[in-house]
Amino acid sequence: MKSVIDHLVVLAADLESGCAYIEQSLGAAPLPGGKHPLMGTHNAVLRLQRGVYLEVLAIDPEAEAPGHPRWFGLDEPHVRERLAAGLYLAHWALRLERPHDIDRLAAQYPQKLPKALSLARGELRWRMCPRQPGATSPVILQPSLIQWLNQTHPGASLPDAGLAMARLTGFVPVGSGKAEELGETLRWLGAEGQIAVQETLVETELVAEIETQAGVRALK
Repeated sequence: MKSVIDHLVVLAADLESGCAYIEQSLGAAPLPGGKHPLMGTHNAVLRLQRGVYLEVLAIDPEAEAPGHPRWFGLDEPHVRERLAAGLYLAHWALRLERPHDIDRLAAQYPQKLPKALSLARGELRWRMCPRQPGATSPVILQPSLIQWLNQTHPGASLPDAGLAMARLTGFVPVGSGKAEELGETLRWLGAEGQIAVQETLVETELVAEIETQAGVRALK
């Protein structure tokens, strides 16, 4: 099995301020994406080249609250508390290509993958095994797994913004065992080398180094 980075997930308290921050930081504005009816969220997207894109995600104020938890912990108190201090890089997703089937994998290995969900945004259709945050940290280092059902990857249709991800690093607390746990997951998914893992004396953090027209910028 082999999987590669599909996209980065930046959570924001609201989409407008999130997009403004990304434009100020990276020198390019995310484009309107669409709504996720199943989750009560909406997003904006930005191409990062090499088959990767960045997603700014927020609760859609015009949508009714779903009858289940929104993805990535958007309903959790500690996630909302973190968002009150500003947007942050919360998560990342790996892309699974055919002939592997995400539903079959999730059914065969429930201890390794969450149940696959059917999701849509406009004409886009995909299956995804989304991760949720832990009880204390709003950052989710274990990647979600996604499989696009459209022939064309959504990132390929976005205009070139002159941006590229140079490096993705996950920082985990020393002695927590999270580095070994993440490493095992990546080996199983065939995604070794997609993210650097380092131990830290502070809290869990996800940092993406982005190549921009003005040099390398860190997004975290």
